[in-house]
Amino acid sequence: MLNREKIHHILRAAATLTGQASFVMVGSGAMILNARTLPATMMLTPEVDIYAPHADDVELVSEIIDGSLGRDSPFHARFGYFCDGVSPTTAILPAGWEARQKTHLTPDDIRVVCPENDDVALSKLCAWREKDIDWLKVAARSGLIRVEKMAERLTDLPIKAPALPVLLDRLASIKAATGR
Repeated sequence: MLNREKIHHILRAAATLTGQASFVMVGSGAMILNARTLPATMMLTPEVDIYAPHADDVELVSEIIDGSLGRDSPFHARFGYFCDGVSPTTAILPAGWEARQKTHLTPDDIRVVCPENDDVALSKLCAWREKDIDWLKVAARSGLIRVEKMAERLTDLPIKAPALPVLLDRLASIKAATGR
């Protein structure tokens, strides 16, 4: 189960490894940093997904992170959690997410930018893996995401997102399952 302290540890390791002091975090880890409290089931992930937006070669830095801090690395074996180095295009986010982002500063002065909760949820709605569906239901039930706000942003998703009718059906299933 991830928490803020473990995420700060990962970020400290990534900063030391890469010489970067600023990262973007997408996925469940972003919600852990954004929310003061979360249902425990939303923290049941062993990983965070980050990239260094100001690196000269973002992809190379992500590969370095993957190799040293990623799944099955010595870091993962020692601590039980890990860091995926991702690309700025990994998460499907709506246009304008940067204007809504939340910036966090760790105790070690590492800056991490996270999409806000509804934008994180839209990314998970696009991915639509079993773990994402469960996560979305819990997030909606607990009021951490707003299905109506997500619906408003569907047309802001990039072309690579699933078709609008598919996303509307997915949102409807989340709303029906949660009563929101």
